[in-house]
Amino acid sequence: MSADIGARFLETARRLGSRPALIHRGVATSFAELGAQVERLAHGFLRAGLAPQERAAVLVAPSREFFAAPLALMRAGA
Repeated sequence: MSADIGARFLETARRLGSRPALIHRGVATSFAELGAQVERLAHGFLRAGLAPQERAAVLVAPSREFFAAPLALMRAGA
């Protein structure tokens, strides 16, 4: 189910493209940028050995990554 959420987010990111997905410290990040970051992180988690349905935790300071990391974990199937 979590992989479905990750895939649905990426579909939304493709559809909304340049629209702002979030604003952090006055800097806007588009859906396309956030989607690309989610994909990079998800592939990194998989290369690091994260297996589908495996539990994972990520420690992230408030930043763009704070929003991208949980989506990337879901995209990777965790």
